[in-house]
Amino acid sequence: MSCVIFGAGKIARGFVGHLLYLSEIPFVFVEKADALADLINERGKYTVNVLGAPEKNTVVRGAHALKFSDADEIAAAIAQADCIFDAVGGKNLSEIVPFLTAGIELRAQINPEPLNIVTCENWKLPADILRAGIGESIREEYRSFFEEKVGITEAVIMRSAIEATPDLLEKDPLTVNVQDFWEF
Repeated sequence: MSCVIFGAGKIARGFVGHLLYLSEIPFVFVEKADALADLINERGKYTVNVLGAPEKNTVVRGAHALKFSDADEIAAAIAQADCIFDAVGGKNLSEIVPFLTAGIELRAQINPEPLNIVTCENWKLPADILRAGIGESIREEYRSFFEEKVGITEAVIMRSAIEATPDLLEKDPLTVNVQDFWEF
């Protein structure tokens, strides 16, 4: 089992990545900001501090990120993934549509298994935005695969993530402070 997480910001790292890591599910971030992707790849780990429950703090190890310039690798990761999450911010949803489309098209060729995409956005109808964008751009020969095998749903994240203090960021610039909420 493996997952792809679009976005590597505070919610992506401090909630989605955190839960996948604790569940021992491998994942890769796909990040637009090259500097953030480089930092994740350089460090290979980051800290999640659970506010009010320090015994739940976690160092997420084995962190890896693909950049938007890694289009072929992103498509390959989607083609093999068990699930896709996105936490890119609602206004950025259209930017990930080409990557999702390419990955779904490749998946249709090499992996007949269903694929679910879970939006983790505080935005109006993010699943509809992705569904429409992919539907408009997917090539006709892959349309039935998309319509029959790809599910897109919305999740509500009941955890806020905030910037860590300067002293914590000095130790680990990827540190995220999060609330002690654990549910989608």
